Amino acid sequence: MGGSAVQRFGGCPAHRARRTAQSAVKPFHKLLSVRLVGWSVSGAASHAVFGAITTIVLARGLGPEGLGAYGVFLAVAFLLNQLGSLGLGTAYVRLATPQFQAASEVRTVSWTFFYARGFAVGGLAILALLSGELANRMFAGAGAVRAYLLPGVAAAVLMAVGDHYSEVLRARLAHRSAATVRAVMAAARTLAYLTLLSVDALTVSSAITAAVLLVAVESGTLATLGHRGVQLWPPVRPQLRREWIALSWWLFLTSATTALLTHTDTLLLATLGGSAETGLWVAASRLVSPIPLLVGALWSVVLPISMALTDPGKLERYLAWSGHTAVVSLALAAVGTLIVGPIVTLLFGDSYVSAIAAAQWLLVGFGLNVAAVLYGGLIHRLGLERALAGLSVVLLIGNGIGDLVLIPLYGAAGCAAVTTAVMFVGAAWTVWRVERARETLLTEVPPPSNGPERITDGNTMPTEP
Repeated sequence: MGGSAVQRFGGCPAHRARRTAQSAVKPFHKLLSVRLVGWSVSGAASHAVFGAITTIVLARGLGPEGLGAYGVFLAVAFLLNQLGSLGLGTAYVRLATPQFQAASEVRTVSWTFFYARGFAVGGLAILALLSGELANRMFAGAGAVRAYLLPGVAAAVLMAVGDHYSEVLRARLAHRSAATVRAVMAAARTLAYLTLLSVDALTVSSAITAAVLLVAVESGTLATLGHRGVQLWPPVRPQLRREWIALSWWLFLTSATTALLTHTDTLLLATLGGSAETGLWVAASRLVSPIPLLVGALWSVVLPISMALTDPGKLERYLAWSGHTAVVSLALAAVGTLIVGPIVTLLFGDSYVSAIAAAQWLLVGFGLNVAAVLYGGLIHRLGLERALAGLSVVLLIGNGIGDLVLIPLYGAAGCAAVTTAVMFVGAAWTVWRVERARETLLTEVPPPSNGPERITDGNTMPTEP
């Protein structure tokens, strides 16, 4: 059976040589295993469950305005971290998953990507702090954002470390370790907020402080696991390669626009609609957050699998499964819109009734987004990063215009409607491009590559007719 060549390294040189001699190819059935998928999905599910409980605690303890302030802090942290990722997470997995190089080569790739992400996030953090005062002078409502820049910056830097080593674990197919850490830390976060609430000490400041400290613990744990069993230490000097930069550049444009699409909604709501509307948005988005978390777990498995498939029959079955799963997901989202209203009032209270419309829109949007994720790995297989980046820019501009028009009129519900429209366009384009290239995918299956150079050159990646 075909599959990507994944060379496991670590331990003494004799063990590495023996493992290499025994098997240079990792069978597909081991890559596409129930255990691999199960750990990713179960980890995301645990994170979603504890995240939902945390949101309920914060919503009832802080009220809409306090929850909105906490949401601004999260938006700053996630936005800076994702902008500073430079598309390196997907690039690293794409380069490392098909075949790990010798220990020194993997060490070079890993540390180069780590340095690049660290410098990018650090630079953006400094820029954000310096621009806070300017934004406050330009926009009357920007003070709500500026007040949470410093803790957001601290969280972003810590998250960058954890995300890098999460990608290292993904590239090693160690999904179990990453999922376990995420689940345990999600539970710890919930416990911390429940403790603060029980002693009547839950405030916006205490919630943010606890969040930053727990992010530090989570990142440190992921870094420890990322180094365990492989020769990533000691650090080496970064060595940029042209093909790495080319791949990361287009992925960066996509990643950056996705981050802006995801988190500028919260910042615009805080500026144009106030903290209360932001709190309604945070409640609605967190209520449906299990869907994007599960979809994210699915993506962590879909990307390496879609890059590793070499048998046309298996690829055909993957396409059929993706189509059926996308339809079922959208149908379930439609059903969810009918029952989300009572759930909102039950969990968050009567003060969040206005969040129901936003939650209904987001359910449909995330249901549509499943198709984009399932087909998205094949977009990368086809080498369409440039087209994907262009689409992301168009969607970002459209999202911004829609927010500026609908937020002043409809608040959180208007913001959610714009988000759903953007997700629909993105999903429709992704499915269309893959289906258009179906014949190419099935007839020009790329052979297992021998390194990063083989992954990114035009001879390995099939192109559209």
